[in-house]
Amino acid sequence: MARGPAKRTHAIVLDTTKLAERDLIVTLLARDGTLERAVAKGARKGGSRLGAACELYRTSDVLLAPGRNLSVMTDARLVEGVPMLPQDFEVLSAAAAIADCVKAASMEGEGEAIVYALVTRAFEILSRPLDLPHLQLIVSAFAFKLMAMLGWRVEIDVCVGCGSEDVRWFDCVSGGALCSDCAARVESAELFGAHRRDWVRALLLCPFAELAESPIAADDAAWLARLALAWTRAQLDVGLKSFAFFVGLGQVESPIAAFS
Repeated sequence: MARGPAKRTHAIVLDTTKLAERDLIVTLLARDGTLERAVAKGARKGGSRLGAACELYRTSDVLLAPGRNLSVMTDARLVEGVPMLPQDFEVLSAAAAIADCVKAASMEGEGEAIVYALVTRAFEILSRPLDLPHLQLIVSAFAFKLMAMLGWRVEIDVCVGCGSEDVRWFDCVSGGALCSDCAARVESAELFGAHRRDWVRALLLCPFAELAESPIAADDAAWLARLALAWTRAQLDVGLKSFAFFVGLGQVESPIAAFS
């Protein structure tokens, strides 16, 4: 029985899993924003023409043929002109956090092309020399932007409970900012000062390139990363292990610092 035509697309490798002795199952984000899982036969064999194209966070031009359960990658070559991420532990951890968000937020075979564009821009910035606070800034911005694109935009300017503009508190489960009266009924609400509220607004609105050049204190960057993780977890109801690991790289005393 016919299984449909092969599909050629640019795709970003988000994850790989070993299969048998020489193969890989590759999780890809295709250019149309769909999540694809494909078997790359022989990709782990020395000299395989698929090997380089299946490395994590690479962008490749791939040909995917329908298979019985998963697609089969029958051809792949790296896309020229796409910068590769440096083999740096912190950078790769940041990329893994971004991949974690995309995999958790996407359904296989469905997606939005804008998500592919967002990942492409984020990885382009990660290829530049960045310190840990700016890596945290890019990952946090990615998480908030992705959630906003998919319908979970964080509210920071008015109370999500009553609409008041006098907001001094924040709660991820409630959906964002809270006034003092509404916060009194939410046990997990945290103080939310103007300085860090402005940073969350910047993450939503500013391009990655601008954020990468913005001065930021290490404690603010670490706080934003923890908040982005908490926000994404609350909306998707998933663990996000790679994101949590990345956040742990900049861990300070309090797991959620005071919103000041």
